[in-house]
Amino acid sequence: MKRFVVLVCTLALAAGLSPARFADGAEGRLYLHFFKSQVCPHCRLAERELPAVIKRYPRITMVTYDVRNAMNQVDAVNRQNLGTLIAMLQQIHARNGGRPFIYEGNTPHAFVLVNGVPYYVKKLSDVTTIKKEVPIPVFILGDRVYVGYQASTLNQAIAWFNTGKN
Repeated sequence: MKRFVVLVCTLALAAGLSPARFADGAEGRLYLHFFKSQVCPHCRLAERELPAVIKRYPRITMVTYDVRNAMNQVDAVNRQNLGTLIAMLQQIHARNGGRPFIYEGNTPHAFVLVNGVPYYVKKLSDVTTIKKEVPIPVFILGDRVYVGYQASTLNQAIAWFNTGKN
C-alpha cells in the first residue's frame, strides 16, 4: 500500500501537478482543496457549513476529494486522491523550503513524510516533539494546510486567502 501511494505521488508529480493548479488559477481564481472521508462527522459538518462561507468569496472554488468511501475503505479513487494530497504537501514543502505550513488551529507545524505517509511534527515543549499523522479533514489554501475542522479558524483562513496574500 505504501509503495502504491509513493508510486501515485510520483506519477502525479510527473503528470504536472503544478503549484499554480493548486493555488491561483486562471483569471485570479483561488482553490480550497478539501480532503475528506465519507464517514467522518467533522467532514460532514464542514460539507454543510463551507458552501455558505465560500459563497461570500466568488474568486474561491472548493474542490473536494474523498480519501475513504462510505464503507470506511480506501478504493482506487481514494488512493488516487491520497496520492494527490501527498503530492500537494510535498510541493508546498519544497516551495516553503521546509518552513512549517500545516496548521492545527492557528499553530503551524513542520511536515514530514514517513514511509509514504504524511505526518506533522508537533512541539510539546522545548525538548519534546511528537509526529502526528495528518488527520482528515485536510484543507489546502495556497501554501497553508489546515488539519481538522475548526470553523472559526478556517473561516479566518478563507478570508485571508481571498485577499491574495497567500
